[in-house]
Amino acid sequence: MKHLSDVIQLETGNSENVCLAFSGGVDSSLLAKIFNLKSMNFVLVSVSFSESREIDYVKKAAETIGNKLYLSHISLEELEKGLTQIIKFINYDRIALLENAVGYYFIFKLASDNGFKVVYSAQGIDELYCGYDVFKRQYQKSDLNSLIDELTKTAVKDKQIIDNVSELFNVTYCCPFLDDEFVKFSKKAPLHQKIISQDDNLRKHYIREEAIMLGLPPEIAYREKNSLQYSSGLHKAIRQLARKNGYTNKEGKNLGYESGVRAYIAKLKN
Repeated sequence: MKHLSDVIQLETGNSENVCLAFSGGVDSSLLAKIFNLKSMNFVLVSVSFSESREIDYVKKAAETIGNKLYLSHISLEELEKGLTQIIKFINYDRIALLENAVGYYFIFKLASDNGFKVVYSAQGIDELYCGYDVFKRQYQKSDLNSLIDELTKTAVKDKQIIDNVSELFNVTYCCPFLDDEFVKFSKKAPLHQKIISQDDNLRKHYIREEAIMLGLPPEIAYREKNSLQYSSGLHKAIRQLARKNGYTNKEGKNLGYESGVRAYIAKLKN
């Protein structure tokens, strides 16, 4: 296979207003390394919610990358205001998409507040290279290539929703790993370079090998998957807001919802 740096095509001419949504994981760290290889001028942006334990790790990973990090801690009060706005602004079919939109709402706000006009993201790698646990669960039960196709199409649709959120702050949202050429390239990759068994906790083996090749340390390259809503503390913070407003799981079920969070979200929406 080619190297990722040969496949990813970037506009490098006017990059003084560019930032990269950064979690410190292998995907965003690898994209940052590719940016540096292509002489992109960019900074890293990250947000944290509640009592996230990832802040120190994100700072350390940013030091490894060598680019300036803009980090914003979002209070529960700020989160509730942003959550309320997003709930009424987008159409979503699952809580994970809503949480992702809320996370990027605050990333775009941080970028805009600091004068950045373009926000890059590493979205797409997990769909194309079997990053999610569902690939483990379905390893012997279904056609994984069909599952890759299905989840990639969902990611492309989700990006259109996140694009709408970015317009609230007059920034452009870019996902080079969801570009058509990269998707075609990734679908040709043999499955064993993505996942090797139903017990494969790492997965994304080609991505991790590329990360090592570009100089990322093993503690980043071989770190297990942790989604934005969990690594940033967003999911936990929304649960805290629900409980703070009286929506425990028991109360949520009494009201006819699956959980307290769903009851709380329905209250905000109405």
